[in-house]
Amino acid sequence: EMEDFFKLMPGIQAMEDVEEPPSTVPNKKRKLEETGKKGPPKGKGKGKRKQHRGQSARDFENSSDLRGLVKHLGHMVLRQAEALNRLEYDTCFLLMLETKPHPGTVIPSLFKVATSWRKQKEENPAALQQSLRQVMLTCLIREVQARAELTLKTPGAKKEAERLGFLEGEAWVYQTWDPEKQHNVRDTTRKPMPLVDFNAQAERMLKYVQGTGLTRFQALKTITSDLEGQQIPFLLDVSLRDSYLHDVLLAWTQLSVFSLVGGRIRRSRIKQSQQQEQLYRMLRNL
Repeated sequence: EMEDFFKLMPGIQAMEDVEEPPSTVPNKKRKLEETGKKGPPKGKGKGKRKQHRGQSARDFENSSDLRGLVKHLGHMVLRQAEALNRLEYDTCFLLMLETKPHPGTVIPSLFKVATSWRKQKEENPAALQQSLRQVMLTCLIREVQARAELTLKTPGAKKEAERLGFLEGEAWVYQTWDPEKQHNVRDTTRKPMPLVDFNAQAERMLKYVQGTGLTRFQALKTITSDLEGQQIPFLLDVSLRDSYLHDVLLAWTQLSVFSLVGGRIRRSRIKQSQQQEQLYRMLRNL
């Protein structure tokens, strides 16, 4: 199944022209079991409950406690939102991908992959064994691996990667933002990652992606084939039932190898949403 999508990724195709890689498609794919929950049994006295709810609503409408109730519910919602923010700090990562004119952008290729997947879903849904998020992330990681291999095998590309500060010998460095220089610089606090280590992590990570480890991989902006001059953020949510996927993404934050596709990975930040800030203001004015 994945071979059809890999054909849409330029780096993967270029690597296949150099040498045919071993098949990465697993022999057996897990079948997801769908479970459903039955609703509670219907009881008697339905009319009485309706009358009770209606009476309660009239009592609140005629009571000065309605404002207090709204404030109480609002504060409960905000506490839940803050708890979710803290949870996302542990489970959520952001993948930022550049669009054109960045020479390495993969946004058009990912758009083709998504379009092809949706077409297959309409025409032959039984043939699809993986969700769209699994297919897109797999294609992206394979593309990064292919471009990294090609960079090391091509003297000119390797020299350019070293000039840009992405590569040190056979290892990919970590970068951090320098506010004074206004560009990324080498992060000397983190040891560069050899390509062999990155590939080993990627292979194991993709096995977790095929299971239940990846809970969300979603663009926060609509992607098209002709986007220009933008950064497209993708949310990467992982399950904490097994920490490996989280540990790998943590090790990949600010790793320069993703610059080959115009990307970088960073952790999610604890930040209030616009809806939270608006709710705060509304509650203060009550």
